[in-house]
Amino acid sequence: MKRASIVALLLANLFTAQLRVASAQPQLAAAGLDALYPAYLQISGSPDRLLVFGGEGAAAKANDAIYELTFSRATASATWTARGSLAVAIETFDYATGTRTLVASKLPSGLVHHQVVPCGTGPRVLVIGGDLTVIELQAAAPERSVVAPLRDAVGRKVTLKTARSFASAASIDDAHSKLLIVGGETRNGSVLSDSEIIEVTADCVVQRIATTPPLPEPRTRGALTRTTAGSAIYYAGWNGDSLALASFLYDTESNAWHAGAPLPPGYGRMRPPRAVNDTIIAIAGGDIGTPQGPAVPATNWAVYFPENGGEWTPGDAPKTMHHPRVGNALAFLDGALITVFGKDTTAAQPFAGLDTPE
Repeated sequence: MKRASIVALLLANLFTAQLRVASAQPQLAAAGLDALYPAYLQISGSPDRLLVFGGEGAAAKANDAIYELTFSRATASATWTARGSLAVAIETFDYATGTRTLVASKLPSGLVHHQVVPCGTGPRVLVIGGDLTVIELQAAAPERSVVAPLRDAVGRKVTLKTARSFASAASIDDAHSKLLIVGGETRNGSVLSDSEIIEVTADCVVQRIATTPPLPEPRTRGALTRTTAGSAIYYAGWNGDSLALASFLYDTESNAWHAGAPLPPGYGRMRPPRAVNDTIIAIAGGDIGTPQGPAVPATNWAVYFPENGGEWTPGDAPKTMHHPRVGNALAFLDGALITVFGKDTTAAQPFAGLDTPE
C-alpha cells in the first residue's frame, strides 16, 4: 500500500473516529481506578481488546489488577471488564488465539515500570520488571496455573546478562521464541546500549541468551516495536544527554542495527505509549522531562509509516490529546486510536478523569 493511501486510510478510519470519540466523551465509561505506567497488550479480534496489567495509583501505591477495554466506533462506547484481583482467581487469555481462560493465579505484587511480552506459542507471557517472571497458564487445569521465575531447561532461574531497569522488549518472530531486550539504565543511572535476545521454546523455557551488537548509541526509557518478522525498531527515549529523536532498526538476518527515520523535532519523549496497527506505529503522551527531574507530560502524538525507509509524521485532527499524560496506555481498537490512564503531573488532581478513554 502506498503512503498516500495509508494516510487516506488513517484519516478516514482513525483520526475521524478519534474526533467522533472526542465529541462523545460522556458516553465513554471510566475504569474506576488509577494506573500510571501499566503494562498493556492490544489483542486483535472481534472485538479488538486492550488488556491492562498493574500500574501505580494514588500515593504511589502499586496495584495488581488486570482490566480489559473494548471499544465500539459505531456507538462511540467503551466497555471495561475486570480480569483479576488480589483475592480471587483471574480470567486471562491465550495471546495467540485470544481464548479466555480462568486461572487461579494473580500478577506478582507491586508491579510498576514493567513490560509484558508473549513468550512461546502457548498461553504464557513474560513480565519484564525487576526479575523475569512468567505467567504460565494451564488451560486444562486452571488451579495449577502459576506465576514463576523464567527458567532454563534444567530449572535454573534466568536473569539478563546485564542488570538494568527501564529496558525495552519485544517478540520479533511469529512463534514468540525470540524476545529482544534493549537499552535501559543501571542502578546508578548510567545509560546502556546493551542488546540481548532471549531464545525460548514453545513452552517458554529458555534455550539461551544471545548478545547482539549494541545500539549505535546508549538509550533508556525508549520503545521497541516489531516491524516485520525478524526485525524491530527502537525509538524515542533518553540518550544520556537529551530526549532522543533518532531511531534504530534491528535485523535478525544480518544481526545488526541500522539507522532509522528520526522523530520530528519536538516529538522526543521518554517511555512513549505506543500502539501498532499492522506495521503502522502510533505514539501519544509520554514524559518530556529528564530522568532526574519530575515527569512532564506530553500532549502531542505521531505516526510511523514503514515504507520507503520509514517516516514519522506528526499527528493531526486533533493535534493534541485532551489531557497531557505520562504513563498512559494506547491501542488501536475498532479502527480508532484510544488512550487511557496515566497521570497529568501538571494538574492539582493528577489522576482525575484519566481513567476515561479518549
